[in-house]
Amino acid sequence: MATSQVGGTAPAIALALVGSSISLPSGFNPGQSFSAAIPFVAGPFMVALGSMGAGGPGASSLAYSQSASFTFNAVGSPFQLDLLGSTSLGTGLDSAMLQIFDNGNLIIDQSFGDLAAAQAYFFYKLVDIQLGAGLHNIQLAFNETMSGGEGFGFDYAAGVGVSATPLPPSWTMLLIGIVGFGFVAYRRQRKDAAFAGAY
Repeated sequence: MATSQVGGTAPAIALALVGSSISLPSGFNPGQSFSAAIPFVAGPFMVALGSMGAGGPGASSLAYSQSASFTFNAVGSPFQLDLLGSTSLGTGLDSAMLQIFDNGNLIIDQSFGDLAAAQAYFFYKLVDIQLGAGLHNIQLAFNETMSGGEGFGFDYAAGVGVSATPLPPSWTMLLIGIVGFGFVAYRRQRKDAAFAGAY
């Protein structure tokens, strides 16, 4: 789910996409927030590739909110979120906050006061959340405040084991890493092609 500007009067659009046939956003549009996820099953794992972010319009500072939820029946294996890097426009953002919830309980609460701090956090970081067996709803919530000419977004891969026989956490990490690096290569290739077409 993506929610555009919590406050302000400038035009705004929220783009929320999920499904195996969607394309993840490759740039920023002023006044648009986005949250997109491509889920799939890979053997005993549920995996998703996703992207969240927003672009600021106008001169005033406005707030944007994006989220993604994953519901699954875990088998005692960890939920792993692989942050695959970020993209920015201008000075990026005024401030931002990433929160991760498990069944409504806050697990991760990370704030960013500037672009450098956000870029450092989202640069190939693995977040490992240990889960007990049973039904889980993991929610990623990203809130950011930005002005016109700014934009910030990040890509991620998420995965969890959902088989009847739990597999070692290292297998989940390996699969998420392989999928994540393939995704990064795909995104870079698309961006390079877009930049080449602009000239």
